[in-house]
Amino acid sequence: MKALETLLKTALLGTARSSVSSLELSASLKPLAEADTEIEDKVLKAASLLFIQKEGGKVFSKKWFPTTQAPAETFAYCSQSASRLLKEILNKQYYELLRKWLIKCEEAQLLVQPEHLPQLLALGRNLLAFRPLIKPVVGERGKWLAAFNKDWQYLLSSETDIWELGKAEERKSFLASLRKKHPQHALEVLTSSWKSEAADARVAFLEILKQGLSIQDALFLESALADKSKKVRATAFNLLIRLKDSALTTQLFEAAAPMLLKKNEKSFIGLKKTAISFQKVAMGTQLDVYGISKESLDKKFSDEAYYLYQLIELIHPSLWTSYFGMDAGEVVQVFLKEKELKPMLTALLEATIFHEDEEWAGALSDTLKSGKLKPTNADPDFRIKLFGILSPEDKLRYFQSEAFHMSLLDSLELCNFKWTATFSKKALSLLYKQVAERGLHPYERERVSELYKYINPSILAEKESYLPPENENKATWREAMDQLFTKLEMNTGIEEVF
Repeated sequence: MKALETLLKTALLGTARSSVSSLELSASLKPLAEADTEIEDKVLKAASLLFIQKEGGKVFSKKWFPTTQAPAETFAYCSQSASRLLKEILNKQYYELLRKWLIKCEEAQLLVQPEHLPQLLALGRNLLAFRPLIKPVVGERGKWLAAFNKDWQYLLSSETDIWELGKAEERKSFLASLRKKHPQHALEVLTSSWKSEAADARVAFLEILKQGLSIQDALFLESALADKSKKVRATAFNLLIRLKDSALTTQLFEAAAPMLLKKNEKSFIGLKKTAISFQKVAMGTQLDVYGISKESLDKKFSDEAYYLYQLIELIHPSLWTSYFGMDAGEVVQVFLKEKELKPMLTALLEATIFHEDEEWAGALSDTLKSGKLKPTNADPDFRIKLFGILSPEDKLRYFQSEAFHMSLLDSLELCNFKWTATFSKKALSLLYKQVAERGLHPYERERVSELYKYINPSILAEKESYLPPENENKATWREAMDQLFTKLEMNTGIEEVF
């Protein structure tokens, strides 16, 4: 220790007053340090000799290694082409593509080639969300190998170990993976420890239940409505109203329906027309517990109208099409004609976005485009969110006609379906015109490259036409396109090798 301090002082203060003889070197090593004439050489040599003296003869800890070989595999290994593709994906760190590769490999009941096991197991050490994807494809050899490295032994954990002893993120990843494969079993696992979970964990776990949500979850969610935590109650409430057949949805609908009266009338020329009118009815107390106010907080609404507005915001809009016996577009047109009902269209807009109803999104988008509907007090991003719910056909139609005033990149990201070759060409051409000349911001480059998920693979044959000659202004565009086409080629390759 004293010798190390002497070396540090010499390095910091200089060699003028340094003395190698003051170092605690053994008798056999000290002459070697004194052999040089220059003091700097003596100090450097003394430092290396000191390290040798310290490390020499050290007895390393003995570890037991099993002498058995890895058990035989039940499943076959993936092809060499699939293995080469995995190597490229791992080296590029394209994690979305890695996720897809692992899922496809498991679906094909194949295993990762042994050469990739160390890299995959190391990745799972830090990226907890990948553990449920890695485990099924590493086979017996992967489990055998994990026994040699404590950082990989997550692979040996049982379902019970992960749920009862795992870290917060690991437990969430496990539950999300289980929910996707076996929704009812995931609910049973969550129920088993529900009472002992912290409030924040209960909220996080409830949000995972949105995946594969069904009426089988209703009983559990109804019990969560009585939770001590306000956030837990709110999350359970929002899940229950997504279920059109839940008791809560029925209760909300039965409170709202009597306030909307449908009548079939005849016009002055004898044609039948449907009218819907607002009716004031007594407001019960059964919904007070859910925060439904019976007093208007908006001067534009009477107490009864405000009460109805709140209910419409919560109820799945498809229930109104069934109740009135009309399609969404027809209901919207009737509401537009009634002074008391027209403001309710904003509530229907909010309900459509919350419940992600495709038919109502199309009807309301048409009305917005016509200028007849100008929502007040709506979500500021309602146009973007509504566009995201449209059917692929409607998205293409609105995108091509530029019906909404959104950024081009925002609208393309919301066209989250497989594009035709024609639309792929148009999209890239429009992007090139808009952003290539000015260059892409760093956050835009990644977003552009992620469009590979939707672009038609046939575009690869013409990729050079979207790669301008390199220059200062367009370098960032070229980088984004290079990355996009690389990802597109890999994505196409995954489909081919499995």
